[in-house]
Amino acid sequence: MRSVENDILADLHELDDPVLQYGYLAGCAGEAAAFPEHLRDDAHLVRECQARTWIAAEHDGEGRAAVLGDSESIAVQGALALIEEVYNGRTAIERAAHVCLLLDDPAFARHFTKLQMKGLGAAVALIASAP
Repeated sequence: MRSVENDILADLHELDDPVLQYGYLAGCAGEAAAFPEHLRDDAHLVRECQARTWIAAEHDGEGRAAVLGDSESIAVQGALALIEEVYNGRTAIERAAHVCLLLDDPAFARHFTKLQMKGLGAAVALIASAP
């Protein structure tokens, strides 16, 4: 998980320009898997987010997570796509033990308000605590 996260952060740092970094997030949003309409409900809503944002962490047959997220905010949707990369395919134990460093890195965090960061933190917590 850490290596995936390190690769994402290396990409952001390599861009070294906030405008290019934001473009990277927007591009990730555009490449994200479609979020199923039937999951756009209150059960999957991340209430701490400023824009309506949904998270679903379902399991494959082997107990590994299939994480999906979506938001009405392009930047948040891009952030969720990157967070999905970190947590997808991981067991509940791996997800619970991982400390997400993306949220603390200035190259990532500079693109979000404090309220958006609180919502992203809540989304990560939901993913990490999903059975």
